[in-house]
Amino acid sequence: MQQVPMAVWNQIAMMQPLSQPWATLFRLTPEELPAQLDKLVDKPLEKQGADNRVVLAYRLVAPLLVETEAISSYLEETQQPMLRMSLPEVTSVNEAVTLASMEYPLTPFQQRKLTQLLKQAMTS
Repeated sequence: MQQVPMAVWNQIAMMQPLSQPWATLFRLTPEELPAQLDKLVDKPLEKQGADNRVVLAYRLVAPLLVETEAISSYLEETQQPMLRMSLPEVTSVNEAVTLASMEYPLTPFQQRKLTQLLKQAMTS
């Protein structure tokens, strides 16, 4: 969620329906975000066996994947296509894992774990 200013996430949350935990996280201030990310994302992932790199990768791609429709609608409604570079359209788990692996070199085991967690997020 660090790839764009928090104000953009706030605007997406005001204009688009979102799922949890992203509906909560997108509405936070920059000061509130770290503690809530830890509580709502990091700790639950760690309980499922994710290491630090998988958690960081998940933070990067999960909101892009899970909320891709909301993000795309927001960009279209506000006519801000220049944000597409920092908010890429991620439409599949495989695409998300590839994107995450480019940012955070992941071992095959970490990629499998990230895949499992993203699939779970998509069905929640």
